[in-house]
Amino acid sequence: MLQFNLHPSRYLFMLILLLHFLIVFLVLNLPLQWWAIIVIDCLVLASFVYMYHTYISRKATDTIVFLRIDKDKRWTAQDRAGTVYKAILQPDSICTRFIVILYFRLSSGKKTTVLIFPDSVDRISFRRLRVILNTW
Repeated sequence: MLQFNLHPSRYLFMLILLLHFLIVFLVLNLPLQWWAIIVIDCLVLASFVYMYHTYISRKATDTIVFLRIDKDKRWTAQDRAGTVYKAILQPDSICTRFIVILYFRLSSGKKTTVLIFPDSVDRISFRRLRVILNTW
């Protein structure tokens, strides 16, 4: 059985911050009127705030913050609100050395995605998770 709490990832924060800064820089160099640049940059800022709240800080109530895999390869997920779900891992999940992207169908019928970077969990749990996923 493997279980772990998911923590905010500095890697994900840096990636999203870098991408948003790049977009702002590109927009500032476009031949647009000043008001269009301000509107687009405000939309980029709103996108960053949303992604920070939802994916980086994991403060949204429906964000998965705890996962457990039992011996029979059954998954259990818990969201920030404390609701526990039986989860079915979808076959299109991705497992690499630097990121694990898990697609689940929860017992509530909702589909959800869980991004796990190496700094989201402890090193041993990340390695064990990768081993489990690569042996399926």
